[in-house]
Formats: sequence, C-alpha cells, structure tokens
Amino acid sequence: MGVVQVPELRLYWSKKAMYTNARIKKAMKRDRFLAILKYLHFSDNATARTEDRLHKLRNVVDKIVRTFKDAVKPGKNIVIDESMVPWKGRLSFRQYIPGKRHKYGIKLYKLCLPDGYTCNVHIYSGKNETRIVKTHSHDVVMKLIGDLLFKGRILFTDSFYTSVPLAKDLTKRTYICGTVKMNRKFLPPQAKQKQKRGDIISLENRSGVKFLKWTDKRPLCMLTTSSSHNCTIIRGKDDKLKPDTVFSYNSAKKGVDISDQMCSYYKCLRKTVKWYRKVVMELICGTSLVNAWYIHKKWGTKRYKILKFREKIIDYLLKSVENPPNEELIVNRRKKHFLSSYQGSARKMR
Repeated sequence: MGVVQVPELRLYWSKKAMYTNARIKKAMKRDRFLAILKYLHFSDNATARTEDRLHKLRNVVDKIVRTFKDAVKPGKNIVIDESMVPWKGRLSFRQYIPGKRHKYGIKLYKLCLPDGYTCNVHIYSGKNETRIVKTHSHDVVMKLIGDLLFKGRILFTDSFYTSVPLAKDLTKRTYICGTVKMNRKFLPPQAKQKQKRGDIISLENRSGVKFLKWTDKRPLCMLTTSSSHNCTIIRGKDDKLKPDTVFSYNSAKKGVDISDQMCSYYKCLRKTVKWYRKVVMELICGTSLVNAWYIHKKWGTKRYKILKFREKIIDYLLKSVENPPNEELIVNRRKKHFLSSYQGSARKMR
C-alpha cells in the first residue's frame, strides 16, 4: 500500500479497474483486513502500566529498538536529531515543529549513523512524563547514547542539544561536535562579538572544550571536544573555504535526514489509524525497512534502489499467498502414499 497509493483503504478491494489491486485481493479479504486494523493492539490493557503514556506501544517499540542495536555496531561518527510522525488529532504530547515537513505530530528522537541507519529511538511523551536530571536535551542525549559511551566516538548534534555541560560530561573518550546558540550559558564573551565575513575565533578551556565562531553569510558558533578538529579554515572538495569542524559536521549531520527522506518516499500511513498504531507502522514499515536496505546495500551482493528493495520484500512476503499449494495434487499424493503403505503391509502379512 505504500508503493501503490489510492485515496481510501477500501478502494484497494474495489471492482473498478481504476482502483483494483489483484495482489492485495489475493492476500487478504477487505473485511478481515479492516477488522485486524481496527482491533490491532500491542499491549494488554488489563495488566499495562497506565501511568506510562506510551504503555500501548512500549513493549513492541523496545523490541524493535533492541533489534536495531543488535543488527549493526555503530562506527566512529553518530548523530542525534528529531523526527516527526504526522498526527493532527487530540494528544497531550503532540508537538509542533515549524521546520519539519509535517509540522504537527509525535516527536521521535533518533540516534543514527551518517549513512542513515537508525540505532536507537526515543519517543517524546511530554514534559511531566520523565524526571529531568539536568535539562531535557541533556537527558535525551544520555538516554539515546546509552552503552556507546567511552569508546572514542564523535557525537554530532544541533543547537537544541549542544551545551558546555554536555560537552564536559562526554569528554571521557566520547566526543561531541555541534552548533550552539550564542545565548547559551558558560560560553566565552567572544560569542557575542561582531565579526566580518570570513573571520574566525577559536578558544579552548581547561576541560578540553573548544569554542568556534565563524562568520560566512551569518555568524556560526560551534563546540567540539574532538582532537581531530583543529578549528582552522581549510579548502574543501568544491573549492570552498570553511573551518574543518564545519566540513565534518555537514558530512555527518545528514544521517537522520537521510533516514526520514527514505521513509517519506513510500509511506503507508493513513489518517484513520490510531496514534500508537501510526508510530508502530512508521517504525516497522518505514525505519525498519530503511535499516534493512542500509544493511543490504552495505553487505549484500546486489545493489537495489529503495523502491526495488521494497518490491523484493513484497514479492517474498506474498509468494506463499499468490502461489498456494494445489489441493488436488496434495490429495493425490496422500492417496498414493496410503496405497503404497497398504500394499506393503499386505505383502508382509502374506
């Protein structure tokens, strides 16, 4: 349904040539599909912890995330950013992010690789849902990075997450590189100093946190703790002059955007689905499939585009439905087997 789009779900079983879909008709009856979609649940309401706002999908999301972690071991660079599952209905923790394509929805915090593989997911469920230790953004980073600490990785973040206290907490063999807002606390006074285009300032404190301010069309402030970032202007591949920290940030920060882009091409989400079903469908039919495509692209024998890869999965899943075993052939085989066994027992009796 993500590849072949029609205006309404029921039209997949329509008899009109404009909408008819033979493969879906063979796979499942319309009423059965709609009944499964209506009563689809991922937890037992009688035993669920109702104080948890995500109790309707907590178990299945934890299993999906555990599979993501076990499948691929992250390399040196990892990135954290947020994504949105579209939802305009009533929901206490619905978010509004003007910079996203779908401005209203359920916010997901993702930990990704620069090539688009999603390693971890955290669903935002409101301010009062979790106890804040330091700041919300700080806690999100520490929760997502989890057991990836102390292994020499570089974490790339945007200005929502980057701060001096977070950089200090991650200095123990885990480094951070990201843009930072000029009005953040603990920044040097040079953060508010005016610059001309092309000027650069770089400072480092006793904790090893480097501050960089560079002005191109507009001023840009960054923090980094990586020893490989010299905070000096270099010439890039396209003959542009930028600080080396900016080049590293731009090449790594695209990970979450690649994952969202690949998921957005062939979405199967519908307006009539409950919010928790939408989130699970997005993780299974979107994020999980993009992760599988990433694994196949990196370690598989053949290269497929995302559409061809989806088609291959659809063909494999519907193979048993479209080519059911011949019942007459099975009956004839059973008769032959029965006759041969009967004749063998009759010979022994003689």
